[in-house]
Amino acid sequence: MTETISARRTLENELGDGLTALYLLSEAQCADLLTLLNGAAGRDRALAESELADSIARLPWGIRSVVRAVLLRGRR
Repeated sequence: MTETISARRTLENELGDGLTALYLLSEAQCADLLTLLNGAAGRDRALAESELADSIARLPWGIRSVVRAVLLRGRR
């Protein structure tokens, strides 16, 4: 039988024990907060990639490919 872990318990595991503020939140609020925290890295990465692409696009044509190759080596 598989035990389901609550969102509050998962947040406690992620953020550390002793956060009494978590007990002021409902289970649904804990689930929403957990969703926000889990999605933050993806949103940050997408924003950073967009800003990097814009920065590279502003460079002079001759060095764009060099900068792209150095910065994105092994990532694409």
